[in-house]
Amino acid sequence: MDDNGFIEIDIESNIDFPQSGSFFAEIDEIRNLMAKLSDDVASMKMQFRSILAQTTVDGVEKEKLDDCMAGIKYRSDLLRKHLLAMKQNAKKTESDDKQTVTIGKRIQQYHIEALSNKLSNLLEILNAAQLNYRAQVAKRIKRQLEIAGEHMTEEEVNTMIDSKSSIIFNRNIRSSQLKSAFDDANLRHNEILNLEASIKELNHLYNDMNFLVHTQGERVDRIDQNASDAFNYVTDGSQQARIAVQYQQEVVHKKLYYSIGCFVIIGFILIILIIYFFVK
Repeated sequence: MDDNGFIEIDIESNIDFPQSGSFFAEIDEIRNLMAKLSDDVASMKMQFRSILAQTTVDGVEKEKLDDCMAGIKYRSDLLRKHLLAMKQNAKKTESDDKQTVTIGKRIQQYHIEALSNKLSNLLEILNAAQLNYRAQVAKRIKRQLEIAGEHMTEEEVNTMIDSKSSIIFNRNIRSSQLKSAFDDANLRHNEILNLEASIKELNHLYNDMNFLVHTQGERVDRIDQNASDAFNYVTDGSQQARIAVQYQQEVVHKKLYYSIGCFVIIGFILIILIIYFFVK
């Protein structure tokens, strides 16, 4: 955010993912970009709350929201393209060398799938936030119109919002309060139109990632299950080892106690015999 309060969207126009470099260097680049995308989504949700709290739509806040959406669309598309390219490259490598499935290849597949799943989850959060904002705007428009004396059903309000034209808001209104309510409704209607355009642009991206994640989901679940089983196996083994050590320690302690007891008894008998012979 700069001194004027604007959110600065750092568009990585010259970003260049390593093509022949380390796989993990690529993974780091993707994680950094995904962290920025996550920050953009969080900023967008904050802007939604800020705009909803305002009596009228503020141009500065609107510009901040537009900047957030621009960053989200850019980074989302960049991540999608790169993850799909990595997936295709992994498939090609696997088909070229079917006889050898190394641990390194499995690790690469797991990283790609995990990051794809994370991006898909981020897009789900984004979509849910946008739909929730749309619903909140509809409620606000209805409430403002009711305060101004214009009673409309939810269906009528949704029809107004879904309309692609703003003519429905341009009425011959005598009441200044009602006119103000309709003007604000018109501005928020334009917000909704821009928002829906953004949702459509991101929808194909989400569908691509959703397909990628679902086709890989079974493999990811299997890897996670194997990792969980291995962890449980190691945990059980550690517990069994501790039990065995404790048992062995108990056996040693018992032998020690028995030995001490035997020595005490033998010593006691020897003392009795010595006393007996000396007295005699």
